[in-house]
Amino acid sequence: MRPRIAVTGTSMETKYGSGTYINKGYIDGVIKAGGIPIVLPLTELKVIDEEWIEQYDGLLLSGGEDVNPLRYKQSPQLKQGRISPERDELECTLIPLAIKRNMPIFAICRGVQVLNVVCGGTLYQDIVSQVPNVLKHSQNAPRWYGTHAIEIVKDSKLHAICKQPSIVVNSYHHQAIDVLAEGLTISAKSEDGIIEAIESTDDKVFIVGVQWHPEGMWQKEKEQFALFEAFVAACKQTKLN
Repeated sequence: MRPRIAVTGTSMETKYGSGTYINKGYIDGVIKAGGIPIVLPLTELKVIDEEWIEQYDGLLLSGGEDVNPLRYKQSPQLKQGRISPERDELECTLIPLAIKRNMPIFAICRGVQVLNVVCGGTLYQDIVSQVPNVLKHSQNAPRWYGTHAIEIVKDSKLHAICKQPSIVVNSYHHQAIDVLAEGLTISAKSEDGIIEAIESTDDKVFIVGVQWHPEGMWQKEKEQFALFEAFVAACKQTKLN
C-alpha cells in the first residue's frame, strides 16, 4: 500500500477568508514517488496528538513563512519576515511526535529551519545582514533553474541519494541555520559557508532537510526527484514495520 504522508502548508489570506496553501510541486513529487500526500490544515485548535500522528507514515515540512525567533530565544530583528503562529504551533508539536516514532521526515527550506529550531538549534534571522560575503540566496530566476552550487559531504545520506559530490540548486531564502542542533549533522554547504542540508546523526532514521526547493526542480533534475523517491521509500518501510 502507498504510504500516507502528512504535508504542512503555508497560511494564506484571501477574500474568502484564511486557509492553507501548498505548492503543487510538493504534492506531485510525493504522488509520483509513490506516496499519498495529505495536507494538514492550519488551525488555532489544539488537534495534534499521538493519535493524530499515528495516521501517517511520514512527514514533509514544506517551505514558507519565517519561524518566530522567540521559538529559539531571540528577539525579532529588523529584517525578520512574516510569521504564522498557527504554523509554528503545528510544526513544533508535530516534529517531536514524529521523531519519537522514528517517522521519516523530509524538511524543505523553512522546514529545515523549524526542524533545527525544534531540536534545539538557532537561525540567522537574515543572512544578508548577519553573514559576511554571503552569496545571493534569493534568486531572480525560474524555480526549476539552479543558481549556485553546494558541496555534499561524502558518506552522508544526501550523497547516497544524489550520487553527486556537488549539485547546483535553486535558492529562495533569507534565513538559514546558525547553531546546529544536537542530533543533526551537516550534509551540504554552499561556498559562503551557509548550511544547505542536514540529516540525522542516526543512520537508521530518515531525517533529511534541505535549504533549497527540490519541489521546483524535480521535474527536470533526477537528483532532485531522487530526494522524493528516497523519502517515500523510507515511508513505505515504516508502513511495513
